[in-house]
Amino acid sequence: MHVGIFRDGPSDADPCAQFHGHPSKDDVDRWNKLVKPPYQPNPTSPDGKAIERFLRTPLGRELLSRLSQGFERTKATVTIALDFRDQIASGEAGDLSPQAPASEADDPTMTYIAQVKRDSDRVGGVDATRFPTPNATQGYTYSYRDGASQMASTIYHELLHVSFLNQYSFDNPEAEDGADPNVNESASIGGEPSTVRVEDNYGHGRGGDGARDETTYDLKFMAQLREYAKQLDDLERCNKPKPAPRRPPAPSPTGAGTPR
Repeated sequence: MHVGIFRDGPSDADPCAQFHGHPSKDDVDRWNKLVKPPYQPNPTSPDGKAIERFLRTPLGRELLSRLSQGFERTKATVTIALDFRDQIASGEAGDLSPQAPASEADDPTMTYIAQVKRDSDRVGGVDATRFPTPNATQGYTYSYRDGASQMASTIYHELLHVSFLNQYSFDNPEAEDGADPNVNESASIGGEPSTVRVEDNYGHGRGGDGARDETTYDLKFMAQLREYAKQLDDLERCNKPKPAPRRPPAPSPTGAGTPR
C-alpha cells in the first residue's frame, strides 16, 4: 500500500515535497481502472518510468481524477490504452484515436488508443526547447531532458485530448448525444472564433499545409500544456542531487609553525 505523501502542493519549507513519495492508493486505483497498462511500483522499464513520472506530478493526478470522475458521472465505460512505440507513423510524439467523445461510441464501451513515442534522456545540445515549433511566438519553452519526462508530457497531452473531447458530457451528463449546438467558448490562439461544438473540441488542429500550427491550438489547451511543462521542469530540478556540503579545513596542530 502506498501512502499519499504529496496531496496539496509544495510546502513553504520544501517546494519539492509535492514530487516526493509514491502515488497514493486512490491515484493508483484510478489509473488501473481507467488506463492500461497498470501502474507498477519501482519501475525499471521506460514505459513504467513514464507512468510513474506522470503520477508524480500534481497536474497529472488532477487530470486523471477529472477523467475518472467525469466518466463516472456520465456512466460511460471507458478505457484509455497507452500504446508505447519506438516510432509513430505520423512522426509526432503521440497520437490519439478515435478523436470523438465517448457518447458517440457504437458499443457500450469506448477504448481510446493513445500512442506514446518512447524517448531517452537528452544529453548535450540546447538547454531549452520551444513548443510546438522552434519559432513559435505563442507557445512555451521547457528545459526538462529526462526520457521519462518527455513521455509523461505525451501521456498528459493525449489524456488532455480525451478530457477536451468529453468536456461537454462531463458538464451535462444527462444531455442526449448531439443535443447541444453550442460553439466552443475558447477561441484559438490565431484569434479565429471557433465553429466546432464543445463536444467536438479536440484541443488543437492543423495548419493549412498539414503541419502543426500554433495558431490552431485552443487557448485553454495550450495553457494547460504550458503549466504541465513547468511542473516537469520543477520536478527535474528537484530530482537533481544536491552538492555535498564543503567541510571546513582542519585546524593546524597547536603550536605548529610554518614549514620552512
